Amino acid sequence: MSKKKGDNTIFLPGAEGWQLWQGNRDDGYSLAVEQGPLKAAEFNEFIKGEMVMGFPLKSALAVPFTTQTNDSDLFADLASMHLETAGVRVADGAGQLSDLFEVRKDDDSAALLPVVLSPPEDDEMPLQSAKAYDLSARFFQLPDDAVVLWRELGRWVFACSVGNKLAYFQSLPFRDLGPDTSREVSLAVMQLQLQGLQLDAKQLVIWASEQDGEIDVDVANALESALRLPLQIDSKPDPQLPRVLSELLPENARAEQLAQAEAKKRKIFIAAFALVYLMAIGYLLFNYWQINTEFEKASIAHEEIAPIHTALMEHNAQWDELALVVRTDLWPMNLLKEAAPKGSLAGKVRFTKFDVNSGTVTIQGEAESALQVDQYRSQLKRSLRDYDWVGATPSADKNGRWKFTSAGENTTFISQP
Repeated sequence: MSKKKGDNTIFLPGAEGWQLWQGNRDDGYSLAVEQGPLKAAEFNEFIKGEMVMGFPLKSALAVPFTTQTNDSDLFADLASMHLETAGVRVADGAGQLSDLFEVRKDDDSAALLPVVLSPPEDDEMPLQSAKAYDLSARFFQLPDDAVVLWRELGRWVFACSVGNKLAYFQSLPFRDLGPDTSREVSLAVMQLQLQGLQLDAKQLVIWASEQDGEIDVDVANALESALRLPLQIDSKPDPQLPRVLSELLPENARAEQLAQAEAKKRKIFIAAFALVYLMAIGYLLFNYWQINTEFEKASIAHEEIAPIHTALMEHNAQWDELALVVRTDLWPMNLLKEAAPKGSLAGKVRFTKFDVNSGTVTIQGEAESALQVDQYRSQLKRSLRDYDWVGATPSADKNGRWKFTSAGENTTFISQP
């Protein structure tokens, strides 16, 4: 699928691995990578443009409740009290790991869905940071008033809807549908009813994918009988970007976004400086043109103009020689910032030597594992794209640290003789 302006990428858990969907709200999304690895950190496909990630349901906890008020200003405080009463604690210092979704709002009451995300492990996050995050179930149009089952990363999950809004979700510890599945889903629905959440489910839907194979008829009938709902087996729909994305933002992703914002500020400053410099050069060139025109009108001989022209040519040659000084992308400090390990690799990969010489960067370092070396080299190629990088296979020392060397040559820099 060719990428158009305004397109973005959705990174979602599929039945047996991570998937990439590309497109936009107007034209829909098409599957770009059908079955990636089970671990998000092992996903090596480079993603262009903005990415939105959907956390698998096994990473989050749904704690729905009803309240006897429809005042939206009170919802956040009521949700915090409900989580505390339920004994659910949001991890401190790990980013924004909770959010609140409105399920139903009546004249004098409301049904709300607080969600708490577990702090993601390093292998549960992609190497490329997303622009925004949400829950995987919120990327799909749920059937009205239904209990829906599908598979994520090898495990069955289910969600309940009120109208077409997500009211509850749960990850099941089963790879296959069976009697345990019926019992677990039935118990969860019963508990929700006892808590006062009016599900009023009218249908049971199983979303099947090609990786699921044939759904066992006996198991499906057992589910239908246990929940006392008519069963429908459909293909899993294509995802859509939620109209309003969640506020979930893990700490490592937030730190990278702040670093990107800081880098953007630096680029704006450099661009402003360059603009002023170009305006000054333009002013000087305009003056030179005026002087040259006056010389022509006064019929001044070519020999009188030649020294000025020669001086300008020498200035241009000297400017080319100053590339290492005036080109900010060749400054050692900027190169060091761009090459520094980011995200989950920060603190685990460190430099023992960083050398910059006439458009060539040489990095010697060490890491805790060979995988971290490979991940860092992939990160390095994305951070410094104007460089051709080469490096020998890393080797472990007697302390178990993996030593590596990477060398890169700038393809846009022309060295002076």
